[in-house]
Amino acid sequence: MNDAKLTLSFCAQNILDELKRHKDRILKSREDDLIKLSKMQGIRIIEAREQLKTILDELKEHNLITYEKKGGRYIIINIERN
Repeated sequence: MNDAKLTLSFCAQNILDELKRHKDRILKSREDDLIKLSKMQGIRIIEAREQLKTILDELKEHNLITYEKKGGRYIIINIERN
C-alpha cells in the first residue's frame, strides 16, 4: 500500500475501490451514480457535485487516476501501477 492511499478521504477511497474492481481499469459512470458510489452523506446535490470534483481532483493529485467529463458521464482511468 502506498502513502497516497493512507491519506485519501473516505469518499475518494470508495471511488478508487470501485475502479479497481473493473478489469479494464476504466470506469464510465454518470455523475449521480458516482455521488452514490462515493457514499457522501447529508449534502444537497449541488454541494455533492462540487464535492465529487474535489474527490476526483484529490485522486488525480495523488497520480492514481486521470478523468474527463463527457456530457453527463465521467470517464475515470486507473493509472495506479498496483
